[in-house]
Amino acid sequence: MVLTGPEFLRRCRELDPLPVLGVLGSPVSHSRSPELHALIYSYLNLEARYFAVHIPEKEELISFLSQTATLKNCRGFNVTIPWKETALLLSDPDPFSEKAGAVNTLINRNGRFMGTNTDWQGFLYPIREKSITTILILGWGGAAKGIAAGLAHHWPDCRITVVSRRADFTLPGVNWIRSDYSAFPETAPVDLIINTTPLGMTGKSENFPGEFLDQLPDSRFAYDVIYTPQETAFLARMKQKGSELINGLQMFVVQAVQAHETWFGPVAPDQKEPLIRFLTQTLSSR
Repeated sequence: MVLTGPEFLRRCRELDPLPVLGVLGSPVSHSRSPELHALIYSYLNLEARYFAVHIPEKEELISFLSQTATLKNCRGFNVTIPWKETALLLSDPDPFSEKAGAVNTLINRNGRFMGTNTDWQGFLYPIREKSITTILILGWGGAAKGIAAGLAHHWPDCRITVVSRRADFTLPGVNWIRSDYSAFPETAPVDLIINTTPLGMTGKSENFPGEFLDQLPDSRFAYDVIYTPQETAFLARMKQKGSELINGLQMFVVQAVQAHETWFGPVAPDQKEPLIRFLTQTLSSR
């Protein structure tokens, strides 16, 4: 069930003092965040409610956040496409989020939203023990910014190239290839190719052109941050090229657990890894 901003405000007031949270985006009907956080609450025996909230315009987002910040039982929000960069401007971001240029988690602290970024922690989780030196990132939206900053933090000597319609020189050490995703210049093989765009996502009509996918370089690992469907056209093509595939499901789970801890406090160490395994296995089977 997707709520409008006014509907969320009404539900929040009706459920007081129960903690109420949500994911903000446009579109947001595809999001499995409500399902995921309901599983977290069930596993941890916690009473709370979580909703998908459709916010189509920036002005509505500004008004919505100013109203929800005054509600004590509104603990915070996840933020998805297209509001991660706007959320940075509408919150008090932590230093990492400010460096990354994007916020995916908002925490209500005494009537003011704090901003943080858990995307990079979720993204790194499946590959954190790999040896990665060369990286190609497709797209430069809010997710890509957090991921790039996280990669540079985890592997300080890695070489990152971004393929995007525009160049952004705020993150030092990043190389740029400007492209509209219709064709790709010949490049050397890389360790990791990452799709951070929504192209290929369930509910979106757009996809990468076949010619573009065919021209991508060989890569040891192909990682798509999309988790619906579990195998996108990008991953299917990279599988044909011999890449080891990683979809966005585990990233989705881990960033959610990290966000949950910002709202409710740390999960006990002996519960956290079992919780991540339970969530990943449950969602992958549905």
